[in-house]
Amino acid sequence: MFALSSLCLVLASAVGAPLATQATSFSSRPTQRVDLELQDADIHQVLRLFSEIGGVNIIARAGVSGRVTARLQGVPWEEALVQILASLQLEAVRDGNVIYVSPRS
Repeated sequence: MFALSSLCLVLASAVGAPLATQATSFSSRPTQRVDLELQDADIHQVLRLFSEIGGVNIIARAGVSGRVTARLQGVPWEEALVQILASLQLEAVRDGNVIYVSPRS
């Protein structure tokens, strides 16, 4: 369970066998399913959390901002990331070992 300042967050993740997902695979690690509850969470703190979950580098480009409230259960972390970004009109693009997050073009 993770707790971030000024953020109510509950996270439980379980490592399992690689799972097929329609979301882009951002990591070479086996996909983990996560249970996630965010209440008025700053997107930069959420990106930091996903960086740790997925073992990836994430850079937020200029214009990335917003707060998110979401409850997801048993979702592959990559899909959770994509859906949370979409809710804020953001997108992710992988370039080598880095995921760049930016406002949708």
